[in-house]
Amino acid sequence: MTAPHKSPGAARWEALAARWARHGKLVPKHSARDAVALGVQLLMLKDAAAHGTWRNSVNAMGLEARSAERFMALARHFANAPAALFDAIGSASKMTELLPLDEAQDLAQGGEVHGLTLERIKPMTVLELRKAVRTACARAAGVEVLPLTPPKPVRLSVDDERMLRLFRQCRAPAREALFSVAALLAQP
Repeated sequence: MTAPHKSPGAARWEALAARWARHGKLVPKHSARDAVALGVQLLMLKDAAAHGTWRNSVNAMGLEARSAERFMALARHFANAPAALFDAIGSASKMTELLPLDEAQDLAQGGEVHGLTLERIKPMTVLELRKAVRTACARAAGVEVLPLTPPKPVRLSVDDERMLRLFRQCRAPAREALFSVAALLAQP
């Protein structure tokens, strides 16, 4: 009896998966250069994977599918980026924060994007870069940038807390009835 014929993509997937299995489970890379290289390999694996098997195959190799998708996004955006970008960015976390910028390739070529340059990004922490990118994207979209402050906690009396708990247990018709009663009570 002959073995069933495998598609070229399935054979390629098995060969790459076997090679990675010899070297242990996949672990997230920390440098931007390694993250992009991993993303390129994951893109090749995804092309070779049979339809509907991608997530389970990646999970079996020790990497969450969401992390794999992030590495692949980095590879799509920065696979051909110059070495200066990788030197300035350093970590994969900082490079991930640059994904929302549509003009990231201009930044990679040494240009300025919404006031951000490689020299300015290099000393930034991940949180500082996230804030700078969000501010730049908001200004480019013409949206007013407001500081992120957590809402102040609301203190309710014991009776109000009980009523709120009961209200949350009500279904939609009962909630509408309660709103109409409240509106009637609020009228002078």
